[in-house]
Amino acid sequence: MFVPFDESILKMKEFMKDEVAFSVFYRIIDGELDTALMSSEKDMIALNNANRSLWLWVSRQLEEETLKLKTDMLARELEFKKIPGVTSFKGTALLFAKTYSALLGISYKLDMDMKAFFCPKISLPARRSGNLIKATMEHLDIVADFTAGFLRDGLHDEVTAESQRIPAAKLINGGNLYLHEADGKIVTMANIAHRASGYARINSVYTSPEERNKGYAGMLVTSLCEEIFNEGLIPVLFTDSSNPASNKVYQRIGFVDCGEIEQYSFIY
Repeated sequence: MFVPFDESILKMKEFMKDEVAFSVFYRIIDGELDTALMSSEKDMIALNNANRSLWLWVSRQLEEETLKLKTDMLARELEFKKIPGVTSFKGTALLFAKTYSALLGISYKLDMDMKAFFCPKISLPARRSGNLIKATMEHLDIVADFTAGFLRDGLHDEVTAESQRIPAAKLINGGNLYLHEADGKIVTMANIAHRASGYARINSVYTSPEERNKGYAGMLVTSLCEEIFNEGLIPVLFTDSSNPASNKVYQRIGFVDCGEIEQYSFIY
């Protein structure tokens, strides 16, 4: 049985084991909720904002048959919502995607296969060269170009810089987008996306292709981690599981792997 979401569940020991990987929940509940459910046994949480992927947490203590039964119940609970997709731990996301798509007679596809990381401390600071800059509207063209490149790398779709000018402006106006300049050229960007409940999530880390493998992303992310630590928060980020090089960079900085996350979208 599913009941309305109660924030007190986020303080329970079972959820706290997975809090880093699901720290996105704190961003979701800061906005207007479209889905806000949890199981009456407090071993499942389903949250999303309108037109966003459903984030689904499931206790790792659930046995396989119970998980399948509850996944089916949740799919039926959401049958008429027409949710865009689902994001959860590897395996759980796929189970829900299969169940929900079969129920509605639709199809699904894997969008992202990610690793969740958090940084308890900086263990090996990156070498420093160049300058850290907070992005302003003067950087709109380069941020739009980097945003398009970031999407092309992640989604493998053709995206133009022109189409990303509005999202780029939104990133800049958020006041948390940083750039790394080397030899007079902007080479890397990274954003502090959200701060809540002791965590700050870093995203949109991108280095121009011709400047990769020079340590610039590590330098920028390390600088942001220091900024986050100074605020008394813990840095969190998600990476592409298929990119072992970037994962190694983050681990050298001090990030710790805390689980694989998958996102599937539904095709109506």
